[in-house]
Amino acid sequence: MFTDTHTHLYLPEFDNDRSALLEQAFEKNILRFFLPNIDSSTIGQMLSLAAFYPGKVFPMIGLHPC
Repeated sequence: MFTDTHTHLYLPEFDNDRSALLEQAFEKNILRFFLPNIDSSTIGQMLSLAAFYPGKVFPMIGLHPC
C-alpha cells in the first residue's frame, strides 16, 4: 500500500479529472492521500473531498511556522 503524503487535490485545477485520478491511484494501490491545508479559503473544499472518500483522503490543518 502506498500513501501520498502531500497533495492539494481539492484545488480547482483538479475539478475536471479528480475522480478519475483517484480511481486510477486506488487501482495502483495508492490508497491514502493526505491533504495539507493552504489557508482558510481552502478548508471547505478539503473537508468535502475527505468526506467523499472516508478512510482514504485525510485533511490536515495546522499552523505553518511562517
